[in-house]
Amino acid sequence: MPRKRRRSNGRGTLVRRPDGKWLAQIRLGGKRYSKVVRTELEGEDWFAAMRQKFTRREMLSSKKCLFRQAAEEWLRIKANSIKPRTRQDYEDILNRVVDYWGDRDCSSITTADARQLLMDINDSIKASTGNTEAGWTRRAEYTYRVLKMLFDYLTQEHMIPTNPLTSLARPRHRPRSPRVLTQKELRALLQVRGFEDVLGRALVVAYAFALRRGELLGLRWRDIDFERAEVRISMQGIYLRGQGMVLADLKTPSSRRVIGMNALEIHVLHEQQRYLQLLKDFAGTDWQEHDLVFPSQVGTLWDYSQFGKAFRKRCAELRLLDLRFHDLRHTAATYMVKAKGIKKAQKLLGHSEATTTLQFYVHSMDTPPSATSLLNDLGQSPDDDSHDTDDDPNAAQPLPAR
Repeated sequence: MPRKRRRSNGRGTLVRRPDGKWLAQIRLGGKRYSKVVRTELEGEDWFAAMRQKFTRREMLSSKKCLFRQAAEEWLRIKANSIKPRTRQDYEDILNRVVDYWGDRDCSSITTADARQLLMDINDSIKASTGNTEAGWTRRAEYTYRVLKMLFDYLTQEHMIPTNPLTSLARPRHRPRSPRVLTQKELRALLQVRGFEDVLGRALVVAYAFALRRGELLGLRWRDIDFERAEVRISMQGIYLRGQGMVLADLKTPSSRRVIGMNALEIHVLHEQQRYLQLLKDFAGTDWQEHDLVFPSQVGTLWDYSQFGKAFRKRCAELRLLDLRFHDLRHTAATYMVKAKGIKKAQKLLGHSEATTTLQFYVHSMDTPPSATSLLNDLGQSPDDDSHDTDDDPNAAQPLPAR
């Protein structure tokens, strides 16, 4: 006969099974819960956890669950499992929703309320950006995703009976198709316009290594090995509200990668080293050393907005008005797949799955210019020291400008 240990109501029952394990059962709120445990002590711990969980549910169900408070609690719980930039995005989304539902009881929010909220946010974003296209914006889709996670949590914790977004179709944002540059456009964009053209060198490096914007701005000299002709992608620059630009971990673990360098890339990076030395001398005590390859004029991380402004200005001069910085990565990825194969391209791009590379980063295009032709466009060979002014004290010193 199995051994049974009975308790008073609410304390649970332990039954020894023939296989030596224990069946733990407890009745709470008129419902019975069961679990198989290895030892009596494990059963006691499970009873205590269940009683604590049930007590919390009873406490929560006895008072209103205001949206503002629920959002704050959910963010606090999620903070340890998400990146700082993701937390900031969640906060921005929920702060906007709080303007609509701040002190409203979460259990009173219906599917119709959620649909109207998403439509209002969608119309507001379109009005502020001048978007006249039909369909959902990225912000509306992201708002749905965040609210779905929040209400899933509230449902699991028995703070509300059902999730009002479950029966609501997810808004689908249709992003603009990536633009892949032609050979002529690529030559024009990657043309380095002299020794002071930091943006030109940054674009060459970004295309050569197929870098994301944050990876380019977070590239450090310690990650570059000229002897082995390799560059290690290990950090990225991101913007955080209240902190400005900071160095952070990469988007995914697979984004950490090592990429080989050719003569063009080594030459461009050496040019950037020489320019930074002049920039440091010019800045003097204002310089803040962060070991960055493409820093600001005082050595700090190059701000997203300033970099974007410089990039858009360059594109406007070349009449590439619809070009985004990320299109450079799409162009490089398409060339990589054709030249090196899908698996090699996946590794160089830092994708965890080859399907991501194939689905989002492969497009039809002309053959891009080779490294040799780009060197010719620069107007000098890697051994040309025409910009080296260290040996000539009378040579004109270029003013740091960006």
